[in-house]
Amino acid sequence: MGYLISIDTTLKLIRDFGQVDKNVVFTHGSFDLFHAGHSLFLNKSKKEGEVLIVGLEPDSNIRKYKGLLRPIISQKHRAEILINHKAVDFVFINYELNEMTDLYYLELYKLLKPNVITVGKNFPVKNRRHLKIKDTTVKEIDAEVTSTTKIITGIINRYNSNAKNN
Repeated sequence: MGYLISIDTTLKLIRDFGQVDKNVVFTHGSFDLFHAGHSLFLNKSKKEGEVLIVGLEPDSNIRKYKGLLRPIISQKHRAEILINHKAVDFVFINYELNEMTDLYYLELYKLLKPNVITVGKNFPVKNRRHLKIKDTTVKEIDAEVTSTTKIITGIINRYNSNAKNN
């Protein structure tokens, strides 16, 4: 079982783990409507090191890039799901953003300085060559089983289909 911590505690932990030669893996995401793809991604991320830290997008950020009807699950409950996943050691809530930009993630990575950063195939950084950070490996994890958006679309389509047939 993991722990919900602050960004300041995260910075201290990464520094402390580095002093005892533990490889820290960092990843981040929304993890809304947690599904098998999320679980597989976290398990594969954990295999890249000894400690897995997850940055969870706050509700406000998700609304900015996925629309006002998202997230489906609140950040409090998404954090609870993550800290109870066997692969996750620590979770912190990412900063609230004025606007979503690739530079935000790059600055976050430079601040944290983990040994490994894992991203999914659909991670929206337009130019991944900018993800070069000294002493940090960026690893793309292929774990796409489905997506929250596809799940929601499937539910809506089934509802609409049933409504037409009734």
